Amino acid sequence: MKNSERILLQFKDDERKGFRLLYDSFYDSLVLFATQFIGEAEEAADIVQECFVDFWVNRRFSLLRGSLEHYLFSAVKHGCLNYLRNTRRREGKYEQIRDELYDEVSGENSELIEKLYLAIEMLPEERRRILHMVCMEGMKY
Repeated sequence: MKNSERILLQFKDDERKGFRLLYDSFYDSLVLFATQFIGEAEEAADIVQECFVDFWVNRRFSLLRGSLEHYLFSAVKHGCLNYLRNTRRREGKYEQIRDELYDEVSGENSELIEKLYLAIEMLPEERRRILHMVCMEGMKY
C-alpha cells in the first residue's frame, strides 16, 4: 500500500492521526519544494502550513479522488504563485508611491527635503537603517 493511501485511510479512522501522518510524511519535502520555487525558507514554510490548514479545515481529505501527492504539491505551487504575485504587486505599489513622492518634493520643496533628511539623521542608527531598507530598498519589515 502506498504511503498516500495509508494516510487517507488513517484519516477515515482517526483524523488527528491521519493529519500527523500527513504532516510527518510531506512537510519537509513540501517546504523544500516551495523554497526552491520562491527562494525564501520562512515564507515557504508559511505557505506549506497554510496548505495543511486548508486541507484540514476544508476537509479536503474526504473529497480527494486523485493523488494525494499531486494535490499537495499543486496546492503549494499555487500558494507560491499567489505569494510571488502579491509580492510583485506590493513592490510595484511601493515604487509608485516612492516615485510620486519624489516627483512632488523634488522641484519646489527643497527646504522640506532638507528638514526630512535632518529628522531622519536624528533617528537612532537601527531605526534609520530599517527606514532606509523599507522605504528605499522596498524590503519587508
